[in-house]
Amino acid sequence: MRRSTGRILSSSMFYLLAAAFCSAGAKAQTLVHFDLPAQPLARSLTAIGSATNTDVGFSANQVSGFVAPPLKADLTVDGALQRVLAGTGLRLKHLDDHTIVIAAAESSRSGSAEAKPLPLRVSALAEAVAPQDSAPVASKDSSSAQERDLDEIVVTGSHIRGLANKTSPVLVIDQAQIQQSGYSSTQDLFRSLPQNFASGDASEDGAYGGNVLSSQNVDYASGINLRGLGVTSTLVLLNGHRLAPSAFGTFVDVSQIPLSAIDRVEILTDGSSAIYGSDAVGGVVNIILKKDYQGADTSVRYGATTVGGRDEDLISQTVGSNWSRGNIVATMQFQRESALPAADRGFTSDLPTPNDLFPGTRSYGGTVDGRQAISDSLEFYGDALLSKREFNRGMSTNYPGTGIYTANFDGDAETADITPGLRYKFTPQWSMDLSGLYGYQKSTNVSAQGFSAADIQNTADDNRFTEKSLDLIINGRLGVTPAGDIGTALGASYRAEDLNTTSVETPGSSFSISEERHVTAEFAELHVPIVGESNPIPLVQALELSAALRRDNYSDFGSSTNPHVGLRWAPLPGVSLRASYGKSFRAPNAVEEYEEAPGTQQAYIYQVANPTGPGVVPALILSGSRPLTAERARTVNFGVEYNPRNIEGLNVSLDFYDILYQDRIITPPIPFNVLQQAQTYGALISRVASDAAAQAIVDAVEAAGGVFNDYYGNGVAGVRYLYDDRQQNAAVVRQSGFDFTSKYVKELGTYTFTSQINVSFIDKIENQYSQNAAYNNQVNTFGNPVKWRARYTSTLGNKAWSLSGALNVVGSYINNTLSSITPSVASWTTLDLNATLNVDAYFQSPGWKGVSLSLSVLNALNREPPYVDASPVLVQVNYDPANANPLGRFVALTLRKKW
Repeated sequence: MRRSTGRILSSSMFYLLAAAFCSAGAKAQTLVHFDLPAQPLARSLTAIGSATNTDVGFSANQVSGFVAPPLKADLTVDGALQRVLAGTGLRLKHLDDHTIVIAAAESSRSGSAEAKPLPLRVSALAEAVAPQDSAPVASKDSSSAQERDLDEIVVTGSHIRGLANKTSPVLVIDQAQIQQSGYSSTQDLFRSLPQNFASGDASEDGAYGGNVLSSQNVDYASGINLRGLGVTSTLVLLNGHRLAPSAFGTFVDVSQIPLSAIDRVEILTDGSSAIYGSDAVGGVVNIILKKDYQGADTSVRYGATTVGGRDEDLISQTVGSNWSRGNIVATMQFQRESALPAADRGFTSDLPTPNDLFPGTRSYGGTVDGRQAISDSLEFYGDALLSKREFNRGMSTNYPGTGIYTANFDGDAETADITPGLRYKFTPQWSMDLSGLYGYQKSTNVSAQGFSAADIQNTADDNRFTEKSLDLIINGRLGVTPAGDIGTALGASYRAEDLNTTSVETPGSSFSISEERHVTAEFAELHVPIVGESNPIPLVQALELSAALRRDNYSDFGSSTNPHVGLRWAPLPGVSLRASYGKSFRAPNAVEEYEEAPGTQQAYIYQVANPTGPGVVPALILSGSRPLTAERARTVNFGVEYNPRNIEGLNVSLDFYDILYQDRIITPPIPFNVLQQAQTYGALISRVASDAAAQAIVDAVEAAGGVFNDYYGNGVAGVRYLYDDRQQNAAVVRQSGFDFTSKYVKELGTYTFTSQINVSFIDKIENQYSQNAAYNNQVNTFGNPVKWRARYTSTLGNKAWSLSGALNVVGSYINNTLSSITPSVASWTTLDLNATLNVDAYFQSPGWKGVSLSLSVLNALNREPPYVDASPVLVQVNYDPANANPLGRFVALTLRKKW
C-alpha cells in the first residue's frame, strides 16, 4: 500500500513541477498556426477552440447562416476569433482563462450595452445545428437576432438550458482522450476510469471472482459502477436520456454503444436523484454522440495479444451532413473479438477445460443523431441506438468428489433505443421540450451443461425488457441579477417498464418472470447567479446557487421526494470552492422484486472455515431475497478548483465526498472465514441443532417451491450452521473519499503537450448488515474497490503526429478470503502507449488526404495481474477480476481515412 501510494504522490509532484517549469516565461496567449478554408462559422469556431485548447461556446442559431473567411496566419486565440467574427455583429467574451463565449454585439436586455453571453464550460453539451455551407456573411433581422439569444446548451447534471452550473463536479473524457487511449470498445474505456469499479456482476470475467450476482449477467454485459456502490446505483444516459437496461433490467450494457459513435463522456460524480430520479446515487454517466459532422470517417483496426489469447477485428464508418436548418450524423461499427481461454494464462491454467475468461463476441452497432428546424420556433430532434452482440463461451467447475461440471453458452443480446423530441420556443427566453423514448433490450442464451455427456441438460433463456417514457420540460429565465440570468426548469415525466423472462430446461422444468411498473415524476430546478464578472466584490469574484427538487411515484412501492442544493464561491481569480448536498434513492428493479417470490428461494451446502478449530465444516446457505424496500442516500460534496494565473493551461481540482446509504439492497458476501466473524455477520448466522433440523430447513424451502442444490453429494449430514445469504436491505452503508484531477496544456513551438492525472481515493465503504452488527469496511479487500486508483496520461504532438502514454495504477490490498491469514495483494501498474501518424502531412496527393495510421500497445510491459492465493471462493483462479485485467499485452493497428 505504501509503495503504490508513494508512486501516485510522487507522480503528482513530478507532474506539477513539470507544469511549473514548462510555464516559465509563458505569454498570456500563445501564437498558433491556422490554415482554415472558407467554411461555416460554426466549424471555424470549433477548429479554433480545438487548436488552442480553449472552450469556445456558441449557439447554433446564433451563428447559423454565417460563413467564416479563409484563415491562414499565426495568431492568438483572440486574434483568430476576431478575424472570423468580423462583420457578423458578434464578439468574443472571456469567462475565464480557458472559456470564451460568443455574444451578440447588441443586447436583449433593456438599456444595457452588455451582450448576453452564452456560457459553456468543458462539461457542457452544445446541441448545435450546423449552418449551410454556401450561406454568405450578412446581418440578420431582429427576429433572428432574438433567436440566437436563446442558447442551445445543456449541462450534464441540470435541465436548465444555456446556464453552466458549476456547483457539482463533472469529469469529462473528450474525443482526443478517446482516440489517444488506444481502446476500441466503450467498456474498455470505462474500465480505465479510476472512479469506476469493475464489479463482478457487470463485467465479462466477473464470474471468476466469486460474485454471487454474476449469474444474473447472462449476456455478459458490461456496466458502470461509480464509487463501487453497485452497478445499479450509477445512472447511464445517452444524450441526456435513459436507455433500456440489460441483465434482467438491472444495468445499461455500455458494450452495445459503439465507441466510434461517441463524441465525449461527461461523468457527474454526485448524487442526482433530484434531477434524474432513481439510480443516480453514485453518480451519472452521460454518453454524448457525435452531432456536428460533415463528411465521412472510415476506420479499420486489427489487434491481438502478444502471448496467446484473443484477437479482434473492427470496422467503423461515420457519415454526416449539415444543411441550413439541420444536420444528421450516423455511425456503424462491426467488431469481432475471440475468446480468451483460461489455459493461456498461468494464473488460471489450473482451471479445467473449457474455460474462457472473456467470451468470444461479434458486435454490430449503429447510431443516428439529427435535428431539423421546422420553423423559426419549432425544431425536431432525436437519436437512435441499434445494436446486436453475439457471444459464445465455455466454463467448467471442478466439484471435489463429484466431478467436473462443464457448460457451453451461445447467445446474443439486442438493443434498440429510439428517442424523438420536439422543441418549441415561446420567446427568446422560454422554450418547451417534449421527448419520448422507446427502449427494447432482448437477450437469448442457450446452454448445454452437466457432469457428463449422459446427464447433459439444455437450457434456453429468453429475456426481454421494454422501457417507454415521455418527458416534458419547460425552460426559461425568471429574471436577471447583476451577475446574469436566473434560470429555471420545470417538468414532468412518465415511464413504463416491462420485464419478461422465460427459461426452459430440457430435461427439467421451466419458469418465467413477468414484472411491470409505471413511474411518474414532477421536478423543478433553479439556478441563481448572485455575484459574477460584472459585480465582483472583495473576496467574492463569483457566487452562484442551484437548487432542485423531484418527486417520483412508483406503482409498485410508493413515492420518494429528493432535494439537491449546490453553492459555488470564487474568493479570488482562478480559485473557486463548491459544495453540494442532496438526497437520492434507488427503487428495487424488476429482477430484485422477483427474487422475493417463494419459488426463487434456494438452499445449498458450502464448505467454510471451522470457527472452533482447524479444517472446514459444511454450512447451509440460504439464497433468494427478503422483502425489499427502496434504497435511500444522503450525499455531500466539497470541492476546490484552481486555475493559477501564472501557469497558463493548468487546471487542478480536488473533491471530497461523503455518502450515507440506508437500506441499500445487497447480497451479503460469503468469505471463507465467515463463521469466524460473528461480530460482523452474527445476525446472518444461526446454529443448527441436528441433521434433522437442517433437513427441516431444506424441506421448508422446497415446500415453498424453492430448490436444494447438493453440490457435494452428502446432503445435510454434519450441518450445524445456517447462513442467510439472501438479498436484503442492509441497515447502513457509509462511504467517503477524495477525487483529484488535473490537466495541463502547453504550447511548445509547433507542438502541443498535454498532461492529465485522475486519482480516486476511497477512505471507507462500511457495511452494517443488521442494526446491532459491527461495521465491516469492505474497501481494500478482495473483490471490492481498492483505496487508491489512478490514471496519468501525457501526449505530445503536432499536425503531423502524436505520441501518448498512460500509466494505470491500482493500489495494494488484502486477500480476506482465507481462514487464518490475510495476505497482501500487490499493487498493479500498467503502461499504455499510442502513436498516430497523419500521413497527409507528408504526402500531398489527394488520395492521402485525411489518412492516418495509429499503433496502440495496451499493457505494453505485459504486467500480469497480482497473484491472489487461491481459496474455495476463487476456485483455482489466482487473480482478482474486480481489480485486474487478464488480457496481457495487446497490440493493435488502426488505419483511418476522413473523406
